Amino acid sequence: MKKIRLAALAAAFIVFIIGYRLLAQKEIGQAENSGGGQSIEVVVASQDIGPYTTLTQDMVKVKQIPVGQYSQGYYKKPEEVIGMVCVSNIFQDEVLTDRRLVSKESASLGLAERLEEGKRAVSVTVDAEQGVSNNLRVGNRVDIIFTGTMEKVAGSEEELSAGLAMERVLGPQSPENTQVLNEYIGKEFSVLAMQDVKVAALGSSFFFDSGEQQSNQEYVSVTLEVTPVQAAQIALMKSGTGKIQLVLRPQDDNSRTKEPRGSVLQNYEQ
Repeated sequence: MKKIRLAALAAAFIVFIIGYRLLAQKEIGQAENSGGGQSIEVVVASQDIGPYTTLTQDMVKVKQIPVGQYSQGYYKKPEEVIGMVCVSNIFQDEVLTDRRLVSKESASLGLAERLEEGKRAVSVTVDAEQGVSNNLRVGNRVDIIFTGTMEKVAGSEEELSAGLAMERVLGPQSPENTQVLNEYIGKEFSVLAMQDVKVAALGSSFFFDSGEQQSNQEYVSVTLEVTPVQAAQIALMKSGTGKIQLVLRPQDDNSRTKEPRGSVLQNYEQ
């Protein structure tokens, strides 16, 4: 009886394997017959591709597949996908479809895909005054003014005004673009720290032209596109007791101001 049971199980297993193969062959035949035995050219990955990768010519190729295997969403020519971005892992020889690729302008990619090469995004918290009364738009250019208070000269217990302290430590003409309230009174100073900086986002919105960016849109933070060094400088300005003020520039004005240090009140009187 034991041998009979084993023989029956073995026979059942063999029948299952044969049936599975016959069914698989039938499905393949149906897929081929659905297109009358014809095939089409589609674009596939020539290698494994990670998410958020921008497709280049060497990452894709054309392959023949049976008609009916992909009814829609596929691409026929490599130039249709070059420059697009993968939103998930794609494996070698996988057919590229519009569900796996998006354009570089797609909001689903986030802000990182919109930054220029070598640039970084850093955010500053602003109120209505610092943020130019909600008049900034993504893509605008701004200057950054930093205002602060100078308590004393490094290494000295002597109390000096900001103007005299800067002149003693840095010289009468340095740093450029630095103003003080008066050469002889007050400890407050302002510095035109950066010029011609791009606005990358307002709050969580980084769209140039969309329903999310309406006139007088309110925001409590502004994200700036800067170099790594500028990002570190902005972080330092944010860490102290000073204040960052954004100044809106004309959109096509790329000029740079280079003025020697002077006194605001004194210059005003002149």
